[in-house]
Amino acid sequence: MNGARNLVSPSTGVADGRPIPSNNARPGFAAHIIRFANTVTVGEGKPLRTVLGGTGLAISAHCANVGRAMGYLMYVASGQCQRTLYGLSGGQPAHRQAWLDETLNSVTNGFFRGTLACLDAAIMRPRYDGYVRLQGQAGHPIISFLRSGGSARAVLAEIDWLYQQSMLR
Repeated sequence: MNGARNLVSPSTGVADGRPIPSNNARPGFAAHIIRFANTVTVGEGKPLRTVLGGTGLAISAHCANVGRAMGYLMYVASGQCQRTLYGLSGGQPAHRQAWLDETLNSVTNGFFRGTLACLDAAIMRPRYDGYVRLQGQAGHPIISFLRSGGSARAVLAEIDWLYQQSMLR
């Protein structure tokens, strides 16, 4: 693909500590298109597992019209909306129909199809208070190691310490 400069996994892609959204796979979003791919494989070709978690939809307890709100949520979560309005507007859809959609994949340089195995193998993000912060903090020693080298054991020890601290919150 013309202009593609990097292969980045959707769940591990970072640029200066910031996550890279699927928009970077779209022509015209930035100076260089990023081509996303699944994680590397180990053993018998099984992809390494990543962590899946994002923002969901909810209805406030103070909602005056729960039925109307529920109808809207059902529409937004539908395959039809996710693969058209939502996905084509720059969103990263959750519905599998969107990930397999030819049009959506053509405008994202195959982002969704190219990372589907990673999504399928992912584990659900832990739900304890402190995990999201841990995930952000744990990236720093990894980035430092990748840029400057060092001891992999020291990186793992630091991430373990950060994990232990995250459990105290």
